Amino acid sequence: MLTIRFTMPKPVEPDIQTIEQRMNALPDFNSRCFELFRQWTAKVKEEMPDWEPEVEDEQEIVKALKQAFFEAIHTSFEDPEYLELMEDLYFHFVVCFITGYVQGTLTVRWSLRYLPPNKEYRYMLWMKSILQYFSTFPDAAQEVNGLFMAYTESGFGLKKREEELTQEDFAYYRAIGDLQFEQNHLEMLGLLYLNMLDYTLKFKDNTKEVDVIGVMDLFDAPNVTFLLTGKWYKATPGGPYDEDGYTFKWVQ
Repeated sequence: MLTIRFTMPKPVEPDIQTIEQRMNALPDFNSRCFELFRQWTAKVKEEMPDWEPEVEDEQEIVKALKQAFFEAIHTSFEDPEYLELMEDLYFHFVVCFITGYVQGTLTVRWSLRYLPPNKEYRYMLWMKSILQYFSTFPDAAQEVNGLFMAYTESGFGLKKREEELTQEDFAYYRAIGDLQFEQNHLEMLGLLYLNMLDYTLKFKDNTKEVDVIGVMDLFDAPNVTFLLTGKWYKATPGGPYDEDGYTFKWVQ
C-alpha cells in the first residue's frame, strides 16, 4: 500500500520587523501584556504585601514581552525538531515551548528589575564605583599603587611585624611603586573588574524569583501561532500524542 505524505513548505524564520508587525495586528496585545504584569505583581504581593513595582514607563512592560517573544520564536527556528513540527502543522508543541520560554525569561528579568535588590547588588555597585573611579582618575590609582607596593615590598602578611607601616615607609615605597605603576594599574583594574563580576553573578544567583505564569491563557494558542507563522490556524485533534495523551494539529 502506497502512502503519500503531504507537508507544508519548510518554515521561514520571520525577522524582528515582521514579528513586530504581527504583534501590532493582534487584538489587545498591549492590554494582554499589562494584564500579565498585573497578575505577576499580585503574586509578588502575596509574599511582600508592602511592595510596589517601580515602573518608570509602562511601555517597558510591552517591550519586555516583545523581546521575550522575539527570542522564543528565534530559538524555536533553531531547533530541527520544532521546524519539522511546524512543517507538518503540529504547532501545539511549538506554541507550548514559546509560551514557556517567555514565562521563564520574564521570571528572571522582572524579578531582577522590580523586586527589592539584595546586598550583593550594593556590593556590585561599590565595586563598579571604585573601578570607575580608578579608571577615570589615574592620580588616585597611583596613590593606591604606592600603598600596594609598600605592603608588597615589606612582606606584609608574610612576615611578623609589630606595628603598621609608617608614613616614611609609604613615602619610600611610593617611589618604587611609581616605576611599576603602568603595569600595576592594569592589574588593579583587572582585579576590581573580576570582583565586580563576581558580585554581579552573586546578585543574579541570589535574587529571589517569582514565577510568571499564564502566558498561554492570556495570549491564546492561535495568536501565538500567528506570531510564529503570520497565518491564522484552527486546532483539530490529530498527530502524535504527547505524554498527557493528546495533541493538536493546526489547519489553516
